[in-house]
This record gives sequence, structure tokens and C-alpha cells, in this order.
Amino acid sequence: MTKSLLGLTIVSVFGFVLMGCQPNSVQKETQASLASASVSKSSIFLDGNYTLLPKNSRLFWEGKKLVGGGHEGFVPLKSGTLQQKDGSVSGRFVLDMAALQATDTDSQKLHDHLRAEDFFDTETYPEATFVVQQLQKESSKWMIRGTLQLKSFSHELVFPVKMTPKGTVFLFSGETILDRRDWEIGNPLLQNEIPIGIDIVMERNVEEEI
Repeated sequence: MTKSLLGLTIVSVFGFVLMGCQPNSVQKETQASLASASVSKSSIFLDGNYTLLPKNSRLFWEGKKLVGGGHEGFVPLKSGTLQQKDGSVSGRFVLDMAALQATDTDSQKLHDHLRAEDFFDTETYPEATFVVQQLQKESSKWMIRGTLQLKSFSHELVFPVKMTPKGTVFLFSGETILDRRDWEIGNPLLQNEIPIGIDIVMERNVEEEI
């Protein structure tokens, strides 16, 4: 998957332009309390609270048919938080499924289809959540493990990500594969593997620490 979403290269503070960096392919919170998680002692995070910058953060997706064709697009993130204290991290992110977009076509029929019951059923489930369960460095990569609740289904999802710090702001970018069958997305005419990516920008709440 060519980098063009988790990309978690979008925000001016990092000197990236989101749409300009996505020419071809994709990059890419259970209404429940925050889940506790562990973080490697070599974390570049300082203890504190971090808040998502929604305008600069997106999840990207790419869906393909078994025989020819496909579409790609993004899902905006509504909110997100990460907290670290004494080596423990917790976090929760909310995706705005009702605002899901395809970027390779302006077909209203496709947009309506993606929101329909056999795909994301956004009338019933307008939001999806990702609850962080672990943030840990493995080899040269940071791994974010958590539970994605999409529609009425919850399954583990792991993102290998790159963390880029700049002052009090962090960019998380990475890609993974979602199996559409786990969340009953689409139909047998589609490939089971859906590449997704994230560009997530978090800012440390320095004012709270003063």
C-alpha cells in the first residue's frame, strides 16, 4: 500500500500537507471507560495528558473487489485522548463513521451504499471507538494494541506506528490490515483484507501541569 490515512502527513505544524501526500493509495474509540495499558520504559512520552487534534487526524481505508476495481477514502476522528502516568498509558479514540468519505469518486450512490446496513450501518452506529490497551516499542517500531468496536463487533487491532515528536505535539503514523469479516463489512464480492492507515496528531496539555 503506497503512502498517500494512521499515514497515522497532515498537519502544518509538521510541515506536511495531507491531501497532497496521498496520490494513489491509502494510509490511514466502545462507549466505555478508558482502558489501562502498559508502555515501554523507553517511551519518548512524558507523563501527562494528550489530546487529539481532530482537524489534523484521519483514518484512511482502501477496499478492493475480488475482480478489478475498488475505492479508497477516509474516516474523520472526532476526539481522542492519551494519558501516561508512572509508566502506564490509557487512551480512547472516537471515529465519525457518519462522515466516512470516498476520495476517488463523488458518486452519491457509493456514499449511500457505504453507509448502508450491509456495510457500516452509520444510522445505527454513527461512531466507532478504539480503546488503547498497550503502547510498546518492539524492535524499531512502536506498537499500539487496542480494541476496535465497529458496529456491534469488538476485535483486537494492532498498529505498527512511527512516532514523530515536535515540542508538545506528536504525530503517529502507521498502517495495518482489517479483516472485513470480523466486523461484517460488505459482501463476498470484496477482498477480505482492508488496508487502513492513520495519521494522528496529539498535543500535550501543558497548561494542566502548571
